[in-house]
Amino acid sequence: ADSTGNLCTGCHMPYLQHQGLGHELVFARSDHVIPIPRPTFDNSIGIEDACTKCHRDKSIQWLQAKTDEWYGKLKPHNRVIEAVLQSMNENNISAAADTLLQTESNHTIGQITALTIFIKRFLKPDMSSLDHGIVDKLKKMSLNDDVDLKALALMSLHLSKGSDPTIRSYLLQTLQSLGQRENAVRRRWSLSIDFMGTLYMGEGNLDYAILAHKKALEINPDDGFTWINLGNALRANKQYLAAIDAFKEALKIKPYMTFIHFQLAGLYNITGRREDAIHILRQLLILEPDNQLARRILSQLESS
Repeated sequence: ADSTGNLCTGCHMPYLQHQGLGHELVFARSDHVIPIPRPTFDNSIGIEDACTKCHRDKSIQWLQAKTDEWYGKLKPHNRVIEAVLQSMNENNISAAADTLLQTESNHTIGQITALTIFIKRFLKPDMSSLDHGIVDKLKKMSLNDDVDLKALALMSLHLSKGSDPTIRSYLLQTLQSLGQRENAVRRRWSLSIDFMGTLYMGEGNLDYAILAHKKALEINPDDGFTWINLGNALRANKQYLAAIDAFKEALKIKPYMTFIHFQLAGLYNITGRREDAIHILRQLLILEPDNQLARRILSQLESS
């Protein structure tokens, strides 16, 4: 009765190491999801369960058996969460859609998680074909009142079928009907599709990255970071003139960001526009007179 395991928080809000930091830096925090301890399940997804916190000398099998002995059959996972788990090894897009795209669920976080998995695994920019049933499911999810789910569903349609006139018309009509929520949806929509571009960039798929960043700018053309991401992808793809245009747009929005000046100077130099490179670095030094890197590069350009 006096043990820490007897506290409600000991079982349902244990302090767990933040997974994003690995184990080099100790940073444990309480889990405010308030989950039910499930030793076998938690271990399968790489989470230290609450039982292990106190019973490090016991195996997962022993802990699960004791949990079953004490509590019997536990509350099942929500069906959307079960669907996420079932879909891990599913490689067929239609089967995955049937499992993951549950339009009638009231578990919004689960729906967003499932839709995110579906987008990352199965959707690509401007797919030549996508089953009408899948499109209908995505449209239905885009009608959800939750602004995050709505934006993510609209993004999925824009990403995969944004070049289809019928889908573009649907997306435009939906935007026009949002009223005061339009800005909130636009920001989430553009951020998520820009993130897909970053993923494609990391995979080395520059054509997909460029398409995704351009789509993000269709929705929010005033996002300086998206222009930067587009510029980076275009430069990596050796589309130097287009990259210059992208970074110039970024500079209009973020005139004090030194990174953009350096990128433009480099691109100007690559394309033989030495005077433009010198000019942009002089502009940077007006903003940051003590920027030694800019002074060094400028000196090299002026003496060459």
